[in-house]
Amino acid sequence: MCSSYLELGQLDSADWYITKAIHVYADLGDKAIGWGLALSYYEKADLLFFKGELDEQNKDKKTALINFTEALDYYKKSQNLYRNQWSAAFADQMDVELE
Repeated sequence: MCSSYLELGQLDSADWYITKAIHVYADLGDKAIGWGLALSYYEKADLLFFKGELDEQNKDKKTALINFTEALDYYKKSQNLYRNQWSAAFADQMDVELE
């Protein structure tokens, strides 16, 4: 769903739905689909990365750095959940090694 809103340039709608999904999956805990929260974190990371790219294009390097940093945090959260709760093999495919 996020990619559709991104393609339409509706970043606020994308952010709203992704944030809603994160809250729903977090509230459901063990009752939620195992990959739901991880995928929501991944979608949030994609959105923040996209925002960072837009900020760079608009010469707003400070905001771009904030968005890129937050995107990396969400990518790491997603990767850790995939690795620990669902599939280590799948997490390895999107491994982020920056530490």
